[in-house]
Amino acid sequence: MDKPVLMLDMDDPDFMEDLGRALGLAPGEKAVFVTPQFIRTDGRVVTYFPRTRKEFDLIKMLRPESLKKIGCQVWDEDRFTKEKHWLFPQEWYQCIPNGLEVVTISGKKEKFQRGKTDDDIRCGALAYGFIQEHEARH
Repeated sequence: MDKPVLMLDMDDPDFMEDLGRALGLAPGEKAVFVTPQFIRTDGRVVTYFPRTRKEFDLIKMLRPESLKKIGCQVWDEDRFTKEKHWLFPQEWYQCIPNGLEVVTISGKKEKFQRGKTDDDIRCGALAYGFIQEHEARH
């Protein structure tokens, strides 16, 4: 037999007590909810905004320290090949050229289209960027 589905109304004055009972909390026990972090947590202020496809191509040649300084963040690194997946800072959404190939956090390559490509952010980064195949020396 299926369990009944419990529906709670956030506007109900007894919502907190009902939620506590639904979660199996003892009276006075607290629940902690963790939600995605949307804002940048490193305190960096992004001041560089690439404007052309050439600038976006050249960014891939920068050293990791320089990429971090301009606001990019590492999403993933392949431990064998040392390829790094960098994410663009959220502030760059309006600067990314339409048609630029980006790599999403799921590893999918797609063409950026302003207004269509997702502008969702986590920790101040867009959910896509580029793969840096070799550590740059610039």
